[in-house]
Amino acid sequence: MVGSEYSPVWSPDGKQIAFLASSTAGLGLYIATVPPAHAVRRVYIPGDVTRWDEGALSWSPDGKSLVLVDHMEQQPSSSIYLIDMDTLRAHPLTAPPAGWEGDLSPVFSPDGQKIAFVRASENFVENIEWIPAGGGAPRPVTNDGKVIKGIAWSPDSHSILFASNRAGTVALWKTSLDGSVIERLAVGTDAATQPAVSPVGNRVAYMQASAISDILSVRETKISPRDAKPTVVVSSTAGDSAPSISPDGKQFAFQSWRLGPQQIWISSIDGQTLRQLTPNGGPLSGSGSPAWSPRGDHIAFDSRIGGHSHIFLINPAGGAPQQITFGDVNDIVPRWSSDQRSIYFRSNRGGRWQLWKVSAAGGTPQPITTDDGLVGQESLDGKWLYFARGDQDGIWRVSTAGGKEVRVLDQPLAGFWAYWAVNGNSIYFLDQRQSTPAISIYDLGSQKSSSFAQLDRVPPMFSGLSVVPGGREVLISDRRDAGSHISIADGVF
Repeated sequence: MVGSEYSPVWSPDGKQIAFLASSTAGLGLYIATVPPAHAVRRVYIPGDVTRWDEGALSWSPDGKSLVLVDHMEQQPSSSIYLIDMDTLRAHPLTAPPAGWEGDLSPVFSPDGQKIAFVRASENFVENIEWIPAGGGAPRPVTNDGKVIKGIAWSPDSHSILFASNRAGTVALWKTSLDGSVIERLAVGTDAATQPAVSPVGNRVAYMQASAISDILSVRETKISPRDAKPTVVVSSTAGDSAPSISPDGKQFAFQSWRLGPQQIWISSIDGQTLRQLTPNGGPLSGSGSPAWSPRGDHIAFDSRIGGHSHIFLINPAGGAPQQITFGDVNDIVPRWSSDQRSIYFRSNRGGRWQLWKVSAAGGTPQPITTDDGLVGQESLDGKWLYFARGDQDGIWRVSTAGGKEVRVLDQPLAGFWAYWAVNGNSIYFLDQRQSTPAISIYDLGSQKSSSFAQLDRVPPMFSGLSVVPGGREVLISDRRDAGSHISIADGVF
């Protein structure tokens, strides 16, 4: 097999390994016999695999079934599916509410009677629930809507260990099955994720990771793109990313976890002056994806309220945010139209992810793309709308009057959908066509690309870049000195 293979899980008898793969043979759930390792067969073809890096598979203790994450037909919400290993037939065990992100990370209890999972109304709003292994109504465990970074059962199947930011930083917690008793553990108090409980010996393993996140300034050089020397503008261990430069080029907004939940911050262009823009506390949480308006008098952003993400506007000087989208759906990643009258955003309000548009004064949103779309940006004359897609490489465009959606670039790669920006008659974009990543410029007139600057490394996914007016400087997210280690603690249960 050639391609990506991930989320391995041993069968209870130790003779097989189940895993997910996207390869030349196609997406699927595979079973490998051990030994020989080359005896591999595909047993199921899921419609879509979600959150595999947080654990997408679990084998029942009796070895008769597997659970995994999949989607019902074309629904954007993911569900938990059970696969009978004798018949290889799959059927859904859960059905999340419409408009929700879905159900993720299923784990069988050691006694085989229960399945715990994460139910997310949105990526930043997650809770733990469990169902009987044979199916039935979900039982809620937590209800505070925080980020969950891994779940595991106690050896006696009576409690659940999980990693969450429910008290600020991500730490390890233990809860009863009804959520009436939740306690923070004395171990794993700093950025601990992915707990794993030993079946014997009362031991817990968990991962701790750290990295420095920067926003870099990359300036045009008249010598060669290879001579461009990125410099650090702001830096922390708290996830600084997604810069958006003001129209006058003197400031930029960015998202950061500096003081607890992710919020919007403002920095001078040289990084010397910082201030938090969106407030901690209150009904909003997890604010991100800032976009400065063309006239500089507003910043659009997405934030979580009532369990869903919506689009808000705020004055760069501060004040109360104004909500402009509503409903039991998720609206994310806003971008302004060139005349500042409208805002484009990605939403699942139509039953699937698409690019939508709403008046900056509020009102009824309208769908723009027939398929997925996000980071919608208009051309300077407002005649064309450029956009990316969540799981596909490249940039598309469609006439703002409507028409066929056409791909114009095969970069940036999928997952790097925020690493591009329309600036004048050009598109600046992250270019990974060569072994060394670079920022390139695509001329909308000649339809040719040229190199702006080379980078030292590939930046983190889902973050982004912004171009200073005039096009001679780019701010881009960066991540360095990343590392992780596994710790083991005794006597947790």
